[in-house]
Parts: sequence; structure tokens; C-alpha cells
Amino acid sequence: MADMIFSAGAPEAGINPHEQAIVATMDEIVRRGLKPLRARHVAERLGITTRDLSRLCAWPALRAQAYERVENRMIDEVYPVGVNSELVIETWLSQAFDPRSARAWQRWSDAWDMSCEDADMAAAFARVQNRYFEDMARVLAAGPWRLPDPEATAIRLFAIEDGLACQLLTCAPFLNRQRAEAVLRGAFEAECRFSAPA
Repeated sequence: MADMIFSAGAPEAGINPHEQAIVATMDEIVRRGLKPLRARHVAERLGITTRDLSRLCAWPALRAQAYERVENRMIDEVYPVGVNSELVIETWLSQAFDPRSARAWQRWSDAWDMSCEDADMAAAFARVQNRYFEDMARVLAAGPWRLPDPEATAIRLFAIEDGLACQLLTCAPFLNRQRAEAVLRGAFEAECRFSAPA
């Protein structure tokens, strides 16, 4: 889940103001994080007032839309379509707790927390969770592993990955990034024994 850095840059000609606001919000989410982000940060980036921004889109809806797009871009990178399943899984395992992933995990945790009180974020986060699950299940089903239920395997692996990430975020003294990767790899190997050649 290595994080991405991208820039909204200058507004492109022909892009409507609402789309410009989404792109700017995406950039600010990646730059500042999800919980610390305020509407005024996006308004300043766009060179408009917060009132003008609110006329384009209500802040909770704008933030949720931008968050979902950020996560979808990352899912596209983690689980690319048409790439060998074993390579996808190896990349996932090696990058799950890479130092660059810390901000992505914090963003995930923040979205989870915010979902308890923010209906827009709850809906966006549910779609993101479902897409992660579906893409992981797709990769597992397409690989050389003999799995009776790829979806159940995906659920278990995500539960382990999320739990390890939570322990890293809270600075658990018994765990570091290398140990977390080793534990995740062990869980994967226990779940996904390679098929014997036919």
C-alpha cells in the first residue's frame, strides 16, 4: 500500500470548476492527510474563498469524493489488471509496510474513524473497502494457488494486514516493519500453497 504523490498543478483549460476542486482536494489529502485537511486549505490552493468552494460542492461530499479517487488510484497501482498474479502479490507483500505506506495507512485509519460520523465518508470508505477486497480476490483466483474460496482468503489476508498496520500506527513495541512483512508473508504462505503441476 505504498503511498502516491501527485500534484493537481495549475487548473487545465476546459476542466469544470467542480472537477478542479476534486483534483485539488486529492492533492491536499495526499499532502496533508485526511483528518487535518480543512476546506480552507483547498480553497487557498484554488485561489478562491471557502464560500465559493462550498457553492461548488458541500465540503463533506467533496472530501469523500476526493478520498475515494485517491484510494482508487492506489488500488490501480497495487492490483493492476493484466499483470501476473504472482508479481502482483509479491509487490503487495513487499510494499504493505514500506515506509512510504505509513501515510496511506494513516489515511485509511482516518477514513475509518470519520465514517462513524460522516455519511459521505462512510459511503466512500465502504466502496473503497469493497474494491480492495474484490481486486485481491480477483488476483488470488487468477493465480497458481489452489484455493477453495479466494474471497475468504482475501478477507483473512486483509484482516491480518489491517491488524498489523494498526499495530505499527500505534507504535506497538513488539513489532517493526520488517517483522510485520514477515508475519504477512507467513500468513500468505499458509493460505496460498502453490498448486502442483498437472
